[in-house]
Amino acid sequence: MKKIIGRISNVLCIFLIIVLSIFEILKFANVIYVLQVKTGSMETNIHVGDYILVKNTKDFNTGDIITFKIQDYYVTHRVKSINGDRILTKGDANNTFDDEIMKDDVIGKVVYKGALLNFVFKFRALLVIIAIAFFVISCLLEDSDEKEKERKDKKEKELNKEKNNIVDYNELKNKIEKEVKVIDKELEDRRTKELIDNEVKRIDKELEEKEEELKLNEFKKELKEEFNKEINNNSNHKKKKKKKKKHNQENNNEELEII
Repeated sequence: MKKIIGRISNVLCIFLIIVLSIFEILKFANVIYVLQVKTGSMETNIHVGDYILVKNTKDFNTGDIITFKIQDYYVTHRVKSINGDRILTKGDANNTFDDEIMKDDVIGKVVYKGALLNFVFKFRALLVIIAIAFFVISCLLEDSDEKEKERKDKKEKELNKEKNNIVDYNELKNKIEKEVKVIDKELEDRRTKELIDNEVKRIDKELEEKEEELKLNEFKKELKEEFNKEINNNSNHKKKKKKKKKHNQENNNEELEII
């Protein structure tokens, strides 16, 4: 809506400036004259108060409406006849002809009359104000559009920044998840290693216990063998001693018999 109003304001402003500028330039260059009719001598073709556009030219024909100067005022009447440099005119609403004028007295030929010209020159001050108002409105709307654009750009930048933050957050989240997975794996590996180490220690301990047990059994066996050996030795010694004793006894008996 703002763009439409702004464009309409620009078009109207440009149109008014162009129209007023053209009239002012042509007037300054003496190409045309804009005059206001003060009497009703040209009724009903031209009304009192109407503005007419007069072209600065000496080229006109019978039936054309011309403006000529008599003393200090201008007259706009229709050409009734042309006789060399002498021209006869008459107002459409008049009953009599004007006095003859010379061609050099002619200012120009009426080339335009109408409501638009009346409107433009009757309300030219108001139109200038309207043109300025439209220009100001256009500038304000452009400024408003510029601010709106800046606000949208700022909002878009903030959204992009938030999107980037979201992307950065997701990237950070993914990175952290990867690191957590690595740490979990390391912890799992450590736990596995600890379990293996504990199992190895347990097995080593069992082996040590078995080894100690084997050593103890061997020691017992050795003791038993030594004990058995000692018993055997003692038994043999007793046998020998008994045998010796018996032998000595027999010897003693023999000696007694001899006596």
